[in-house]
Amino acid sequence: MQRIGIGLDSHRIIKKDKKSDKHLKLAGVCVSEEHCALADSDGDVVLHSLCNALSTAIGGGSLDTWAGEMYRSGIVDSKCFV
Repeated sequence: MQRIGIGLDSHRIIKKDKKSDKHLKLAGVCVSEEHCALADSDGDVVLHSLCNALSTAIGGGSLDTWAGEMYRSGIVDSKCFV
């Protein structure tokens, strides 16, 4: 049996607050130091989409079903979600 997962994610991109240490990341790579994604984590939409695709392919829920608990425990790097 083959399984297919669908990965989607989106976050608003904003101009970064000067005291924020967040950067806009795509696939774990910083693409802007002046902007960031509005998210609890680093907001990396590429890695979030990958997590959603992998999780749904194995019959799990979307990223929202388990990332909140990880965030509350201090994990904000999307590479750790994968």
